[in-house]
Amino acid sequence: MLTRLLVMFPLFVMAAFAAWILPFWAGLLALVFAIFSAVVLNLYPDKFLLHFLQARETSETEFPLAHQVAGNQAFKLRIPAPQIFTYNGFFHRAFAFAVGKRSVFVVEKKVLNNVNKEELEALWFALALQVKENSATRSTFALLGMAVWWMPYLKLVSLWRTPPPVMGWIGQFMVAPVATQLHRLGINQLSCQRFLRRLAEYPHEEARLRELNERFQQPRLHLSVESDFTYRASAASHGPREQMILAIEAATHPLDYLRPASQESTNA
Repeated sequence: MLTRLLVMFPLFVMAAFAAWILPFWAGLLALVFAIFSAVVLNLYPDKFLLHFLQARETSETEFPLAHQVAGNQAFKLRIPAPQIFTYNGFFHRAFAFAVGKRSVFVVEKKVLNNVNKEELEALWFALALQVKENSATRSTFALLGMAVWWMPYLKLVSLWRTPPPVMGWIGQFMVAPVATQLHRLGINQLSCQRFLRRLAEYPHEEARLRELNERFQQPRLHLSVESDFTYRASAASHGPREQMILAIEAATHPLDYLRPASQESTNA
């Protein structure tokens, strides 16, 4: 329930702002639009996130192994077979979006081109487990709430061919921190740790994921405030579409808390 409210919060904040600065009937119209938008977003959160990522559905002829492995892992955990989408991003990311009985695996295209069958089995298993444990549904609405908060700012930025520096500062110091907090309300560290405890019941898949997590490039912004600040500063130099992809990629992912095997051996 909380994650669904996170989607509605940015809409009603914008509607309240419109009602404050516009005449009564225009403000009422903004409120009606916000209610309608909240209903549609709650019905199709995965579709909107796929649009924001500019993702495209893959065919079995294009990635036969990916579809075969996804079907096998879904059958193992007794969930419906997911659709598989790819997108072109900045980091090696993979997401599970779920709403009702509908689930989607979304992966950055370079990931599919750089994993072997065993690694793909582990990655798809982790995404299928997120769907099974309902953490994929929470993550879907948390990501959407964050993206909806970003959307009006990015639309405003797109009005300039070269946005003024002040827009970068607004995004870095005002929009991004609120968006990050909205996402953390839906997917916090405790919920990620609960998922990882469930994943630990499958040691073979967990070991492969640790190795994959170490090899691939990840934002790892949860490790420090300084890294988050540096990321937001560099993201300001990209266009609106790329900034939306960066914002979704940089949101904390449950697998971010998988410590690399080398790090564990050092700490032991």
